[in-house]
Amino acid sequence: AQGTDVLTQHALLGFAGSTGYMPEKGGRLDLSDAEVEAAVDYMISEFR
Repeated sequence: AQGTDVLTQHALLGFAGSTGYMPEKGGRLDLSDAEVEAAVDYMISEFR
């Protein structure tokens, strides 16, 4: 499992893994860092 900080950094900066690629900010460069961070926090809270 990865920590919230790692997931947030991947969401903000993008991530290339063995199963695919996620572009920076999910391709929504119009979103602020705070909006992306809030989305990550929301998804984590819904998962728990």
